[in-house]
Amino acid sequence: MSFSNDQGEYIINAYINEKKSLAMIAEEFGTYVNKIRRFLNKRGVEIRSISESQKIALDTGRNEHPTKGRKRSKEEKGKIAVGVAKSWSELSEDKLNKIKDAARERWNSMSDTDKDNISQAAKRGMREASISGSKMEKFIQQELEDNDIPVIFHKKGLVENSNLEVDIFLPSYNIAIEIDGPTHFFPIFGEDRLQKTMESDRTKIGLLLANKINILRVKHISKNASLAKAKKIVEYIVGFLETLDINKAKFKEVEV
Repeated sequence: MSFSNDQGEYIINAYINEKKSLAMIAEEFGTYVNKIRRFLNKRGVEIRSISESQKIALDTGRNEHPTKGRKRSKEEKGKIAVGVAKSWSELSEDKLNKIKDAARERWNSMSDTDKDNISQAAKRGMREASISGSKMEKFIQQELEDNDIPVIFHKKGLVENSNLEVDIFLPSYNIAIEIDGPTHFFPIFGEDRLQKTMESDRTKIGLLLANKINILRVKHISKNASLAKAKKIVEYIVGFLETLDINKAKFKEVEV
């Protein structure tokens, strides 16, 4: 079965503009999916990925989300996170560049007001995290406790006559864990604020070591705070604890 010019134009429009699936178009013409796919390929139409097709099906109401109304378990979330991280790691450089270009185009097409709203929301989130603890810190706390490691969250008073506070303290190992995000390394709130933060970090490390408290500093400098990355951090921490000499103050810094 071959397609006339009118049929060909209809197929292209149905797929690109009407967002119909290959199966839907094939059913209309009484043919099979691969024939529609081959036709579109010959006409230079890029075939949507499975995830893109699923999103369209959900957005248009053709399919219902399989987990709608159901809360995922921590194990399910962990498997999904690892799967997503694996998928991203396997993307070709060309595909990654296309995704980056698309994101950059979306950002550039936004109004100054929308850009400012997003920037302000991001800054508020960082300020709130500095007070109540970031999602990364809380996840690591929970994972360590699940490994039967006692944890004190945002511990104060480790050093006398000091307002020093550490993100996570493990009393059984006499170790302070600092999860330092981008604001500790980049001038997100201005260069002066960055220099003060870096000086405060140096002072904190010095005070802890002087008081024979072990330190593990996790430099979480990327914007990707995925669950998969958090699990890798926990694995590193558990491995670090196995080799730690708690009687000798030690400073270790790792970037993730």
